[in-house]
Amino acid sequence: KLRTSYCWCVKGTCFIIPQGVGQVLTDYIHGSTMPKLAKGLWLAVSILQFIGLCYFNYTDVGICKAVCMIWHM
Repeated sequence: KLRTSYCWCVKGTCFIIPQGVGQVLTDYIHGSTMPKLAKGLWLAVSILQFIGLCYFNYTDVGICKAVCMIWHM
């Protein structure tokens, strides 16, 4: 049961952080083209992160097991 809660914490963090960064980009980057470029760049980075996470989950031990392995070091 404890491992399940760790897994949900990791998954929750993966979904909360991109929303927070998007808000920071909206608040602190001004001008006419820079906010659009920053949001596009952040979208590209988020997509690459998701692809990397999917690759790691399907070809290796998975994110939850990896976090458990790191905590047991």
